[in-house]
This record gives sequence, C-alpha cells and structure tokens, in this order.
Amino acid sequence: MNPDSRKTGESAEALPQVQRSPRWINRSNRSVFYLLGILAVAVLVMSLLDRNFLKVGNVFNVLNQQSTIGIVTLGVALAMIAGCIDLTVGNVLACAAGVAAIALTRWGVSDWQAILLACLVGLLVMFYAYVIPWIVPR
Repeated sequence: MNPDSRKTGESAEALPQVQRSPRWINRSNRSVFYLLGILAVAVLVMSLLDRNFLKVGNVFNVLNQQSTIGIVTLGVALAMIAGCIDLTVGNVLACAAGVAAIALTRWGVSDWQAILLACLVGLLVMFYAYVIPWIVPR
C-alpha cells in the first residue's frame, strides 16, 4: 500500500462492498412490515371478493368513518411525545359522541349545537379528571 494512499483515499486492492439495508429497516420495526403485509393481503382479498371495495365512494366512506379516530390519535401522539400518557381519550370521545347523539335525536338540537355540546362535555370531563385533582390535593 502506498503511504500517500491514506491521504487520497486510494487503496491498493478494492475491498468488497457489503450490501446494507437502509437504516430504517431493522429488527425492532419488523412487526410494522408484518402488519403492512397483512393489510395488503386483506385489501387484495376484499377487492377480489367485492367489486365495489376499491371504488372512490367506498374509500371516502371509510376515511370519513375513521376521521375521528385519526384526530384523537394525533392528540394522543402529541401527549406521548410530550412525555405524558393518557388513555382516557377514548372514553371521553365515546361520552361526548353519546351526548351529541342524544342531543340530536331526542332533544332536537341543530348540528352545530350538538357539536358545541359535545366539545363542552369533553372539556368538562377532562377538567374534572385533571384540573380538579391538581387544584385540590387529597
């Protein structure tokens, strides 16, 4: 080996290149790839069983139904990133949705009033669960 080759990066003999996988593929996230594979198989099977499965209307219907879960998931993700863990959001969401459904069907309120009532119920439940115990120690 030439003594000057260390400075220039030259080598007398070429080393074999090791085939490396990207950094984001490792053993710790292998289960994510398994879940994506299961999801792909499920979509393939459902699209073979029903012609309307991959139609635009059905995809938008599924996205519309899952939008509330996506919004709550973003909030939980922010709480977990901040170092908190809060598992009550599903219960609060169900309680607020139930109150909104009762308000719409039995009380005859408008859509906007039901939405505001659901938000108010969510705020009151979270106030009762977090702020009151912080103010009044046991």
